[in-house]
Amino acid sequence: MSTKKVLIVEDEAIIAKDIQMKLENIGYELSEIVYTGEDAITKALSMKPDLILMDINLGEKIDGIETASVIRSHFDVPIIYLTSYSDETTLQRAKTTNPLGYIIKPFDGAGLQTSIELAFYKHEIDMKLSESEKKYRTLFENAQVGIIRFNFDDGNITDVNQRFVDILGLEDRAELIDTNFFDLVLSDININKLISELKKVKFLNHYELRILRANGVKGWLEGSSWYRDENGIVENIFIDITEKKLIEEKLHQTQKMETVGQIAAGIAHEINTPLAVVSTRLEILKEDLENFNNPDSIKQIENINKNIYRISGIIEKLLGFSRISESEKSSSQVNNILNDVLFFVNTKAKKLGITIELDYCKDLPEMLLYKNKLEQVFLNIIMNSFDAMPDGGKLYISTKYVDLSDQNLIQIIFRDNGTGMTKETLNKIFEPFFTTKPSGSGTGLGMYVSYGLIKEHNGNMIVESIENKGSEVSILLPVQ
Repeated sequence: MSTKKVLIVEDEAIIAKDIQMKLENIGYELSEIVYTGEDAITKALSMKPDLILMDINLGEKIDGIETASVIRSHFDVPIIYLTSYSDETTLQRAKTTNPLGYIIKPFDGAGLQTSIELAFYKHEIDMKLSESEKKYRTLFENAQVGIIRFNFDDGNITDVNQRFVDILGLEDRAELIDTNFFDLVLSDININKLISELKKVKFLNHYELRILRANGVKGWLEGSSWYRDENGIVENIFIDITEKKLIEEKLHQTQKMETVGQIAAGIAHEINTPLAVVSTRLEILKEDLENFNNPDSIKQIENINKNIYRISGIIEKLLGFSRISESEKSSSQVNNILNDVLFFVNTKAKKLGITIELDYCKDLPEMLLYKNKLEQVFLNIIMNSFDAMPDGGKLYISTKYVDLSDQNLIQIIFRDNGTGMTKETLNKIFEPFFTTKPSGSGTGLGMYVSYGLIKEHNGNMIVESIENKGSEVSILLPVQ
């Protein structure tokens, strides 16, 4: 005898009793009969049957399909419909209640048994699938990595978890569903190559993508992806490695700075000693030539001496960089330091036809700064802007107090409308000895040293540029 309870919903009493007898004959003795949809709902909620045999046609008020829909809204129970006919409209309505079978009346015990056993088996499978889906969904939603699915062919996003939404700086996943995943990836990443490789090998592990977040800030993701041939879906797991990339970049820059400092300290003596000898000998030679009244030769010697001083200046810069922490800070205000620098460049700006527009925050606090080093940074940036505007232009300089929840900053912005830079040049802007100026016109150390001086203040320097449109240098200094 089966312990499963069966509820029979049939408005014809003779047929209902016949079904009950057939159930008893095949081992289902725990069954009850109701004759209307209203009674079926009441009985089902109190009895909680394991199976309902539901006649579709139950009289004038509500039929079996409506009854099943109400019951299924309260709890999950397998339902088999009993019907004398099977027109298409009725079957389509019945499908909305997800029945586990149909039995056409009249039927025998064997047919009833087969339908019931199949219904219980299918219901058990459905329950396991539902439980599995529920567990998967819980893992999906609570995962500490970003998970996203998109169509292989068009990049259309079909599903995404909250962590990925957070990584992009969005509020609701609805902002991503049905949008194009490829649009999130920045153009300097060859997404087509990645997709082509994914189609070939079906799986890619630990690759990197640059993305654009909702606030316009660029970020880095490390991902692993699987391509499912059977449904054309790409499943992806991503972690945010933006902070890691920034740390790596800072470490790389610091290592380059240390290398230059070590090189400078090592070769300064070897260069300065012979330069001093050459300079001394030239002075002696100059005195001798003056006695012979030879102005042309004296002029050549002076030109040689100028280049010696230039070489000495380069070495001094490198040495200063290698012993960058030896000077002392003093209480200074950024606006005043800028004004001191501008005093020396205003004349040149007028000659070049360059307008300097100032937008200072009047309430900037005084801070402990390396004043002379910031002057060097500001002067270098301004002169670079002048070089980028040989036919005149506009240089905008602003200061701003930035009050953040965890840190207060002073922001200094230099923005010009000069020639700008290519992406390749911009990527190398802080590399030592890199310059776009003609030979003999620049050392390639200006921005490199400036970056180091700002880092010495625990600050940051960000350079953005568009070729033929201009450049912007943003300096952030923590308020101490």
